[in-house]
Amino acid sequence: MRYKTHLITTFVLATPSANLTNNLNLLGVCGLAIGALLPDIDKSNSFIGKRITIILNIVEIIFGHREME
Repeated sequence: MRYKTHLITTFVLATPSANLTNNLNLLGVCGLAIGALLPDIDKSNSFIGKRITIILNIVEIIFGHREME
């Protein structure tokens, strides 16, 4: 998935439940956005991988790169 799809899916699923429990605030929204982008942190051509290359390198060293089959 692309980063836009990750973000849209996360917000569509999480925002209503956060709103119902009165936990919808700026910090929570930022946390959701970061959490939505983290699955692609090990890909050098991803939205977050391009911007945080140091973390990308550390993740690749520790966990390796996942392969798509």
